[in-house]
Amino acid sequence: MVRAFLLTNLVQEDGQWKFRINVDVLEASLDAVQNFDAGEAIVQAGVPSPAAHLPTLFVGGAKGRYITDAHRPRIARLFPTAEVTMLPTGHWVHAEQPRQFMATVVDFLKRHAPSA
Repeated sequence: MVRAFLLTNLVQEDGQWKFRINVDVLEASLDAVQNFDAGEAIVQAGVPSPAAHLPTLFVGGAKGRYITDAHRPRIARLFPTAEVTMLPTGHWVHAEQPRQFMATVVDFLKRHAPSA
């Protein structure tokens, strides 16, 4: 499943297979990206997010390590109205449980859509 997901970025150009994404730049920037804490930078700068009080949905994989109990206080501080939903997946919730992911997002949108 992971291999199939990654291969969606593989394209053929001029008879050669290439990645649609710039793999060299990603590899060179991986440490900086992984260690950057945008939320903490925003908090330290004292810049309130204009979206901070809008309905916000975090969807994570319960088997993953990207949203843990340790992250919840920071999520609550940066997004006071956030809802966190954990699905029985790893990191790629949309690829591992596409129907459950879509149902979660659609339900959130229906509950928070402005009245017509």
